[in-house]
Amino acid sequence: MRTFFILCATFILTVMSAGAAYARNFIIQNATTSSPYFMVNGTSGYIGIGTSTPAGRLDVANGSIVNVGTPINPLDAATKNYVDSSVGSFWVANGTSIYNANAGNVGIGTTNPGYPLVVQVGSDARISINQTSNNNYGYNLSYNGTRQWDIYSNGSGGDLNFYSQTAGNAMTILQSSGNVGIGTTGPGSKLDIRGGELNLQSSGNYSSGTTGIYFGSADAGGLFKLDYTGDSLSFKNSWSEYRDQFVLSRANGTLNAWFTGNVGIGTTS
Repeated sequence: MRTFFILCATFILTVMSAGAAYARNFIIQNATTSSPYFMVNGTSGYIGIGTSTPAGRLDVANGSIVNVGTPINPLDAATKNYVDSSVGSFWVANGTSIYNANAGNVGIGTTNPGYPLVVQVGSDARISINQTSNNNYGYNLSYNGTRQWDIYSNGSGGDLNFYSQTAGNAMTILQSSGNVGIGTTGPGSKLDIRGGELNLQSSGNYSSGTTGIYFGSADAGGLFKLDYTGDSLSFKNSWSEYRDQFVLSRANGTLNAWFTGNVGIGTTS
């Protein structure tokens, strides 16, 4: 190994041309303490300031870089003060919280958000909320600072609830069964409505609009139908192409009832 030294009162310039540890290195170090001022690793090309073992293209140890120009290109360096001043014009820290200091929108995956927060991805777009303790978690909807609605899941139970701050619980969907409850948090069937009425209205006019309920199975389709048309409430079956079996009708203020076939009371035959 060939080593060349240039000695001065305050520093030593060392050039090593061979050797396993410091092959072809260029080092400027303190003449008294041997602490490195500047070092170029001849093998990797890494430059160290304040360190003899630079870990990257430029490694500055225990110090700072001052007078860095204003960055123009994406890979230009910038000082912490520049970064803080640029970010601070949009975001402001308040204790452990941070908020947007301007009146603009926030876009994730988009440069042109049309709402206060827009998340845009190519597929599987979702916002994840992960609760680590057994408490309610979800969303609060407020108007002018007044809380209106809560949409939340109740901890480890996983049920989805829609809660009105005025009317109380509005709807619950059980995670275990998928049952939907309106007016109840424990629906016992696919649709469980309590404490109110079920209002079915047709989109047509009074005389021709039809609305109803079908009863059947997934494999057989509708077996029975209860529908309302005009002034008549009819119970029909599909074996006769939904022919009327029992009809209640109102005409001229009179309630009329008629049946197809025989009527049994206390007997099925």
